[in-house]
Amino acid sequence: AELNARANRLAHWLGSRGIGVESRVGVAAERSLELVIALYAIMKAGAAYVPLDPSYPADRIAAMIDDSGIGLLLAQGGLDLPSREGVERVDFGKLDTSSFRATNPDVELHGANLAYVIFTSGSTGRPKCVDNRHDSLSNRLIWMQREYELQGGETV
Repeated sequence: AELNARANRLAHWLGSRGIGVESRVGVAAERSLELVIALYAIMKAGAAYVPLDPSYPADRIAAMIDDSGIGLLLAQGGLDLPSREGVERVDFGKLDTSSFRATNPDVELHGANLAYVIFTSGSTGRPKCVDNRHDSLSNRLIWMQREYELQGGETV
């Protein structure tokens, strides 16, 4: 319940910033509870997340930011990330969302809406931006469960 409430507050904050369906929001953070909250909140706001691995070289992160079309970057404090013109960086660890509602945002999504954006490895040249929609994500999850019959405690 606490995770959901924190994600909802951040999602409402994102909505107050004009972030909604089909928006792209960058996320740069080490694996943590805050990262989970940020990803969940972005999707609850109807937007798509663009994960930016802080261990990547600065020039690769800069290219990913440029190619993905994000206008907002939620970043964990203390990370050395390149700044890009037109991209607002927000330290989500210092962000006070306590005045925002803890209820689920009223956002209507469809399968064709963007869920997240990833990049190819770049093994054949420059990494390319790949858009992933909600319907393809759910289709992959259904296929994976049918194919591998995953049980509690197993990971992929």
